[in-house]
Amino acid sequence: MQPPGKAVGDVDDSDADDDDYPSCQQRCRHPCFTNDGTCLEVDESKEGFGRMLRLILGASKLLITAPYDWVFMNTIPPAKYYKLSFSMSIFWIMVLSFGMVTSVIRLGCIIGIDDYVMGLVIVAAGTSVPDALTSMAVEKGGFADMSVSNALGSNVFDINLGLGIPMVLSYLIHGKHMDLLTPEDRIAYDQGELIIIDHVKFGFILLAILILTGVCFKFLNFKLNKKLGIGFAFLYVIFVTYALVQELVCKRTGNPC
Repeated sequence: MQPPGKAVGDVDDSDADDDDYPSCQQRCRHPCFTNDGTCLEVDESKEGFGRMLRLILGASKLLITAPYDWVFMNTIPPAKYYKLSFSMSIFWIMVLSFGMVTSVIRLGCIIGIDDYVMGLVIVAAGTSVPDALTSMAVEKGGFADMSVSNALGSNVFDINLGLGIPMVLSYLIHGKHMDLLTPEDRIAYDQGELIIIDHVKFGFILLAILILTGVCFKFLNFKLNKKLGIGFAFLYVIFVTYALVQELVCKRTGNPC
């Protein structure tokens, strides 16, 4: 029986559209489908290589994270005990952070790199991975503005609270101020031999990067593209290279750079 107002030979356009649009199962099996239902051409050889690469990375991730998953699942209670769950999560964050910092200090001592440079390169990259993953997730969802605000907000948080709270706690526990310089750098600074402190120099570099970022956004009419992303990645490589060259070459030869 036909719905009222339709002839026998008429075709329901909505039914035809539903038949043409891929189902959820089809979209899961064929990730080349876009949001509007169209399918992009995919190189089968590249797709096979990508599938193999994802399989290898997934297996490696499983082997690395399996011990941590087991410990967390057996020590962190379910969400209904949210107070205890939150407390145990903070506890494990403190334990892992202590282990990471201790490992980085020992590694820097072995390879002969200063703690400041190790923190500037290794620790900073490790603690910024969650921010990078968050930015990638929101960018895929089409919220590029949230990605940029996340990057800026995390740096403001790290500078103000990430430095402020440890300084207050250190003074309350030890009863003295924290010294950002090593004993050798402190002697050189008091004698006027230290031209510029690393903290000040890299602070100016950070300020220059922020200014350059704003100029690039304005020049591109606040539209992010692939070239800008590649440029930022290349700029970070230059920054890390300069930090390592300063430590491994300049300081050991006594030439300021």
